[in-house]
Formats: sequence, C-alpha cells, structure tokens
Amino acid sequence: MKQYFLLIIISITTLLSSVHCAPEDNCTKLSNTDCQTCLSEPKCAYCKNNKVCFVYRGENIIIPPCGPVDMQFETCVGNFRIWIIIVAVVVGVVLLAIIIVVCCVCRKCKHHSIRKEERRQQTEDQRIGERMEERRAAAEAR
Repeated sequence: MKQYFLLIIISITTLLSSVHCAPEDNCTKLSNTDCQTCLSEPKCAYCKNNKVCFVYRGENIIIPPCGPVDMQFETCVGNFRIWIIIVAVVVGVVLLAIIIVVCCVCRKCKHHSIRKEERRQQTEDQRIGERMEERRAAAEAR
C-alpha cells in the first residue's frame, strides 16, 4: 500500500513539475523583448529580425522561425551561423593538432625501433665476427 501511495506522489510531482516548468511557455512569453531577456531563460533562442523567442534544444526543432543568420542561441554576441563556423574551426584545429602529435610520436617510436634493431644487428654481427676469428685462430693453430 505504501508503495502505491509513494508511486502516486512521485507521478503527481513529476506531472506538476513538467507542466509548471514547460520552457515553451516561458520562451514564447518573452517574444517581442530584447535578446538578453529571451536568452536568460534556459534552452531559449532568439530571432533578431522578428524578435521571436522560442525553445531550441538542437535536436527536435522542426522549422525555426528564422534562419541561422538571424538566430541567437545562448549568447547575443554573433549569430548562430558564426558560432557553428567557430566551433567547427576550433574542432578542426584540435583534431589536426592531435593527428600531428600522434604522427610525431609514431615517427619517433619508429626511429627508436630502427635504431634499436640496428644496434642489435651490430652486436650480432660483432659476435659472428668474433666467432669467425676464433675459428680462424683455431684452424691456424692446427
């Protein structure tokens, strides 16, 4: 019985919190305001050209009320398209740096491996040479 009561309380609390904190209502109420006021709400985006404030989660918006040139998201500095370009460039530079570091490390390991193999080969050649000298000396002594 206590479990059902607890389940009902949790369900009602979840329902009330989702109804009360719906970001769609908060964002649409902030239309025809300035950018800072709209973006003060979480998950809201702002269109500069028509002063519309709307919910933007990134993955489930069908058609935004404006294009990426006029859209402001999380900051009023720059527009959405500029931020996409900046993020893409930064990610590209970071990936390029990672690739360069990996290539340098691999190259250094390869050179180290080659030098190690050369040293091993030299010691092996030296041993073979010493054995041959011993055999020659033994053959001459007979």
